[in-house]
Amino acid sequence: MKRLLLLSLLFAGFALCQTTTSTLSTAARIRRGAALPAGACVESQVFYLMGALGGQYVCNSAGVWVLAGARASTELSDSGGLVRGAGSMVTPGAIPVVSSSGELAEWAPITISTSSPVTPSGGGFYLNNSAGNIVYNLPSITTATVGRQYCFRNYTTRTGTITLQLPASTYADVDGANGSAAGTLVSGGSAGDSACVVAASTTQYIAYIGVGAWVNN
Repeated sequence: MKRLLLLSLLFAGFALCQTTTSTLSTAARIRRGAALPAGACVESQVFYLMGALGGQYVCNSAGVWVLAGARASTELSDSGGLVRGAGSMVTPGAIPVVSSSGELAEWAPITISTSSPVTPSGGGFYLNNSAGNIVYNLPSITTATVGRQYCFRNYTTRTGTITLQLPASTYADVDGANGSAAGTLVSGGSAGDSACVVAASTTQYIAYIGVGAWVNN
């Protein structure tokens, strides 16, 4: 009798183990396509809806797809696919990059500039390939663009100064200290000069100096 009871408990434990580990694979939990799947979904599934109204959908406990975040139409890729999450998401930038082929990838737009001034239209990398100095007019920060990152660098062989001009009533924090409102962040004019800024609030950029001697005016 004891042996029978022990075997019953072992089989019950094995069955429980089988139940708790029979979860969806990663590939099944993360899906993408041009339209949401019909019918009920499985809780915690993630679906990346492609196209002009693309966004990230998460399946809730009721088996219903719920929009977690969407892109502004101006920041979709040329192919119309989702590029990176922002806007209504709880954590801006949480949607991973999706390439035009629908595969997950990590990349950011690159803009190579040959004349000055330049006003960045979106987050990404901006390279100074002009023959001299260049001015980048940083955009005003809105609640929708908090969290956006811009990186600047002199292109190969270029040695001009890079000036980051702040918008009105906006500060740049370098090493924990703000410069002037609507001030400038200026590189020393050496090969490889580089810095990134992140929009931390509607009046604050946080700067990360990469290479070169930058002055926070």
